[in-house]
Amino acid sequence: MVTTENGEMKTEGMPSKGHNAGPPADLLAVAFGRVDRLALGLAIGLVAGTAVFLATVILLLKGGEVVGPHLALLGQYIPGYAVSWRGSLTGAAGGFLGGFAAGWTTAVFRNLAVDVYVFACAFWSRLNRFLDDA
Repeated sequence: MVTTENGEMKTEGMPSKGHNAGPPADLLAVAFGRVDRLALGLAIGLVAGTAVFLATVILLLKGGEVVGPHLALLGQYIPGYAVSWRGSLTGAAGGFLGGFAAGWTTAVFRNLAVDVYVFACAFWSRLNRFLDDA
């Protein structure tokens, strides 16, 4: 609370009672923001590629008689992958591509679901308003 020159009490940083947050469409855009497809694809792709790379490198550094028989099964999904130094790079690239595709697809379907939900809410709201007026 701040006292002004004429002795009135005023709240600092608080909106006035007449403050309008904008039309409902603006509020919905803020509340249900879209997920960027490229950003989510890159984020998940980088994490997946790094995970495959590090898993392969850790097994190679650990060594042993048989190195990573379970991880070698990734070769069924990533062409050219093997538990080797070259395979760690191939696995990183394959993990990135798979993760990017998963992230991009997730963002597309999430945005679609939110769009359908917002449309349905707006439709039912308008329908209820129309029926109330009738």
